[in-house]
Amino acid sequence: MKVLNEITYLSQRDERWSKTQINDCLSTVGRTGCTITCLSMLTDYYDCYLPPDVIAQNTKWIRGGNVWWIYLDFPTFSFRWREGNPYQSVPVDMDIIRAYMKDPDKAVLLEVANNSHWVVACWETFDEDILVIDPWTGRSCDVLKTYGNITGAALFVKGKATTRLKPIAPDYD
Repeated sequence: MKVLNEITYLSQRDERWSKTQINDCLSTVGRTGCTITCLSMLTDYYDCYLPPDVIAQNTKWIRGGNVWWIYLDFPTFSFRWREGNPYQSVPVDMDIIRAYMKDPDKAVLLEVANNSHWVVACWETFDEDILVIDPWTGRSCDVLKTYGNITGAALFVKGKATTRLKPIAPDYD
């Protein structure tokens, strides 16, 4: 379970990085950098902080405006696997996501709003919603009440993963 006061809330629209171009695409962090901003929040949580503008310029991690999950390499945590793919009718396994959220050494990014936005999962609420940090606003919200669905997830572990499972498609963000 992520404790909200242990993560620095960031907004992709922050003037410090909102106008930064995302690597080799024409978009900026402020327009389409939700995943990048979520990753930046995780780097803060895992004590290896990188601001969104630095992540956005990493040519190994970001290509064509997409996050290449299997190439993410942080000093204190690792990408584990990517859950769900609505384009191939692969549902999200909510049992895995709930188990990850309960472990302070693990982290979950959720894909919401019919595959158009990413948020940082914090914990399950009493009404089975999930409290998240939304990089668009830089604030917390209940994901299902706000976005209506969860269509994907990216799972991370503290330290170096002993095995790395490939996501369904490396350029699918």
